[in-house]
Amino acid sequence: MLTLLIEDRRNGSDELAEVRVRLKFAEGYFWADAKEVCAALQSGPSRPAKLLTMRGKYRQTFLRVSADGEETTQSANLKVELDKTLSIVVESVRTPTANPVIAMRAHPTSLIDFRPPWSLAYGGSQLES
Repeated sequence: MLTLLIEDRRNGSDELAEVRVRLKFAEGYFWADAKEVCAALQSGPSRPAKLLTMRGKYRQTFLRVSADGEETTQSANLKVELDKTLSIVVESVRTPTANPVIAMRAHPTSLIDFRPPWSLAYGGSQLES
Protein backbone atom coordinates (compact mmCIF):
# COMPACT_ATOMS: atom_id res chain seq x y z
CA MET A 1 0.00 0.00 0.00
CA LEU A 2 1.33 3.41 -1.02
CA THR A 3 -0.02 6.65 0.46
CA LEU A 4 -0.13 9.56 -1.99
CA LEU A 5 -0.02 13.07 -0.55
CA ILE A 6 -1.56 15.11 -3.37
CA GLU A 7 -1.26 18.91 -3.62
CA ASP A 8 -3.69 20.07 -6.32
CA ARG A 9 -2.52 23.51 -7.46
CA ARG A 10 -5.41 23.81 -9.92
CA ASN A 11 -7.90 24.48 -7.15
CA GLY A 12 -5.70 24.82 -4.04
CA SER A 13 -6.75 21.60 -2.33
CA ASP A 14 -4.80 18.84 -0.63
CA GLU A 15 -5.86 15.21 -0.85
CA LEU A 16 -4.72 11.86 0.41
CA ALA A 17 -5.11 8.63 -1.56
CA GLU A 18 -4.01 5.08 -0.88
CA VAL A 19 -3.21 2.87 -3.85
CA ARG A 20 -1.90 -0.64 -4.28
CA VAL A 21 1.30 -0.72 -6.31
CA ARG A 22 4.45 -2.79 -6.18
CA LEU A 23 7.32 -1.19 -4.29
CA LYS A 24 11.00 -2.05 -4.74
CA PHE A 25 13.58 -1.38 -2.04
CA ALA A 26 16.97 -0.15 -3.23
CA GLU A 27 19.53 2.44 -2.14
CA GLY A 28 17.75 3.03 1.19
CA TYR A 29 14.41 4.02 -0.35
CA PHE A 30 11.31 2.43 -1.78
CA TRP A 31 10.71 2.94 -5.49
CA ALA A 32 7.41 2.78 -7.40
CA ASP A 33 6.89 2.58 -11.16
CA ALA A 34 5.21 5.72 -12.52
CA LYS A 35 2.99 3.69 -14.88
CA GLU A 36 1.57 1.67 -11.98
CA VAL A 37 0.93 4.80 -9.91
CA CYS A 38 -0.80 6.46 -12.89
CA ALA A 39 -2.97 3.40 -13.53
CA ALA A 40 -4.04 3.37 -9.88
CA LEU A 41 -4.83 7.10 -9.92
CA GLN A 42 -6.74 7.14 -13.21
CA SER A 43 -9.69 5.03 -12.16
CA GLY A 44 -12.09 7.98 -12.54
CA PRO A 45 -12.64 10.66 -15.18
CA SER A 46 -9.60 12.80 -15.95
CA ARG A 47 -9.28 16.56 -16.27
CA PRO A 48 -6.37 18.21 -18.07
CA ALA A 49 -3.41 18.13 -15.69
CA LYS A 50 0.28 17.52 -15.22
CA LEU A 51 1.43 15.32 -12.32
CA LEU A 52 4.89 15.65 -10.90
CA THR A 53 6.97 14.82 -7.87
CA MET A 54 10.11 16.44 -6.57
CA ARG A 55 13.36 14.52 -6.78
CA GLY A 56 15.62 16.70 -4.68
CA LYS A 57 15.37 20.16 -6.25
CA TYR A 58 14.25 18.74 -9.62
CA ARG A 59 10.68 18.38 -10.89
CA GLN A 60 9.95 14.89 -12.21
CA THR A 61 6.82 15.00 -14.38
CA PHE A 62 5.36 11.54 -14.83
CA LEU A 63 1.86 12.09 -16.26
CA ARG A 64 0.23 14.58 -18.60
CA VAL A 65 -3.48 14.57 -19.41
CA SER A 66 -4.39 16.76 -22.38
CA ALA A 67 -7.63 18.69 -22.84
CA ASP A 68 -9.02 15.85 -24.99
CA GLY A 69 -8.25 13.28 -22.27
CA GLU A 70 -5.14 11.76 -23.87
CA GLU A 71 -2.74 10.48 -21.22
CA THR A 72 1.02 10.56 -21.72
CA THR A 73 3.13 8.57 -19.30
CA GLN A 74 6.12 6.28 -19.32
CA SER A 75 7.90 4.00 -16.90
CA ALA A 76 10.02 5.93 -14.42
CA ASN A 77 11.26 5.31 -10.91
CA LEU A 78 9.43 7.45 -8.36
CA LYS A 79 11.24 7.82 -5.04
CA VAL A 80 9.00 6.77 -2.14
CA GLU A 81 9.83 7.70 1.45
CA LEU A 82 10.50 4.99 4.05
CA ASP A 83 7.04 5.53 5.55
CA LYS A 84 5.66 4.56 2.11
CA THR A 85 4.41 8.02 1.17
CA LEU A 86 4.85 9.83 -2.13
CA SER A 87 4.20 13.58 -2.46
CA ILE A 88 2.58 14.52 -5.77
CA VAL A 89 1.79 17.94 -7.24
CA VAL A 90 -1.04 18.39 -9.74
CA GLU A 91 -0.76 21.44 -12.00
CA SER A 92 -2.85 22.83 -14.82
CA VAL A 93 -1.75 22.08 -18.34
CA ARG A 94 -1.02 25.19 -20.37
CA THR A 95 -1.76 25.17 -24.08
CA PRO A 96 0.65 27.19 -26.25
CA THR A 97 -2.14 28.80 -28.29
CA ALA A 98 -3.80 30.18 -25.17
CA ASN A 99 -0.69 32.11 -24.14
CA PRO A 100 0.00 35.14 -26.39
CA VAL A 101 3.61 35.47 -25.19
CA ILE A 102 4.40 31.96 -26.37
CA ALA A 103 2.58 32.62 -29.65
CA MET A 104 4.68 35.78 -30.18
CA ARG A 105 7.87 33.83 -29.57
CA ALA A 106 6.77 31.25 -32.11
CA HIS A 107 5.95 33.93 -34.69
CA PRO A 108 8.02 37.03 -33.82
CA THR A 109 7.25 38.71 -37.16
CA SER A 110 3.49 38.59 -36.59
CA LEU A 111 3.54 42.06 -35.04
CA ILE A 112 5.43 43.79 -37.88
CA ASP A 113 2.28 44.56 -39.86
CA PHE A 114 0.23 45.50 -36.82
CA ARG A 115 -1.40 48.94 -36.92
CA PRO A 116 -3.36 50.09 -33.91
CA PRO A 117 -6.92 51.08 -34.86
CA TRP A 118 -6.42 54.69 -33.74
CA SER A 119 -3.55 55.20 -36.22
CA LEU A 120 -5.95 54.68 -39.12
CA ALA A 121 -8.54 57.05 -37.70
CA TYR A 122 -6.07 59.94 -37.69
CA GLY A 123 -4.45 59.12 -41.00
CA GLY A 124 -1.21 57.97 -39.38
CA SER A 125 1.08 55.61 -41.23
CA GLN A 126 2.38 52.32 -39.90
CA LEU A 127 5.98 53.47 -39.68
CA GLU A 128 6.65 57.04 -38.62
CA SER A 129 9.90 58.63 -39.89
